[in-house]
Amino acid sequence: YQSNSSSGTPLGSSTSGIWVTGHASISLDPDLVILNIGVEAIGETVARARDRASKAMSAVLKSVKSNGLTDSDVQTISFNIYPRYEYPEVNLGGTLTRKQTLVGYTVNNTVGVKIRDLEKVGEIIDDAVNAAGDSIRINRINFTIEDTSPFMDDLRDRAVRNAIDKAEHFATLMGVSV
Repeated sequence: YQSNSSSGTPLGSSTSGIWVTGHASISLDPDLVILNIGVEAIGETVARARDRASKAMSAVLKSVKSNGLTDSDVQTISFNIYPRYEYPEVNLGGTLTRKQTLVGYTVNNTVGVKIRDLEKVGEIIDDAVNAAGDSIRINRINFTIEDTSPFMDDLRDRAVRNAIDKAEHFATLMGVSV
């Protein structure tokens, strides 16, 4: 709807008209799980921490593959190395103070694992936990739809219809036509 207003706003300006937003949604059963799983290892040196993390991640990947997943189902998300410090109190000339002391390193390695057989999620997690022991970190489990494209045309159609219905309703309330 556009009109000349008493304030002198010209016809067709960006401030005239009815502006609406359409919305549509659907609920679907998931067909894919993205398991965010990692390992964390500590060591006195970077090399020792990295070696421990590498062994733990290799065990996790072996367990994942033993459940029918392939290299294409696994993607590295992050790999971090950072120092570990302690802050013990020391006596310096009769005054207690905290001193930063490097005590080792921590290595984190996280992967995303695509699981299409939702019935196997629990088994895959259990096997990974058994494989990596105390190094394992289960960070997140996302249930999702692998390919949403077959649903997008219908959703766009419904969203546009929703926007048109809103515009027509506003126009009726205002006594104008769309």
